[in-house]
Amino acid sequence: MTPSGPPAVAQHLAPGLVLLGPHGVEVVHRALAVTIGVLHRDGVGAPPQLRELRDVVEAARSAAGTGFHAQRGTSEPPGAGEQAACGAQDQIEVREAASMLGYSQGYVRRLCRRGAVESAHLDAGRWLLARVEVDALRADRAHSRRTA
Repeated sequence: MTPSGPPAVAQHLAPGLVLLGPHGVEVVHRALAVTIGVLHRDGVGAPPQLRELRDVVEAARSAAGTGFHAQRGTSEPPGAGEQAACGAQDQIEVREAASMLGYSQGYVRRLCRRGAVESAHLDAGRWLLARVEVDALRADRAHSRRTA
């Protein structure tokens, strides 16, 4: 971290070894959610190593106190001074996802239960989905309609 700027996203420690800061963990988590979602949508499925990496990053988010669960009920993003806000605004409920995708809420819930939306998880009985993954699904759906 430099004294004059925001914390570094990542720091190279040694060959093959990188240290991620809280914002770096969030960036990697979002990228993994989208990548796994796209692979699943395309019927390929995510390789075990990618799912393992996602699980490790998710554990790091929990331990660092970043991400939706740690930020619920607050308006402040983790890591003051970071440019990208992380947290609850990155998660959406079934109602909003259904509206974005043009599906019924029941169908979106079925997709969540089947694992078709990799980022989907239950929180207090409500499905929450990563906005970036739903955006990617919406873009893919729009592209499929144009090429059909």
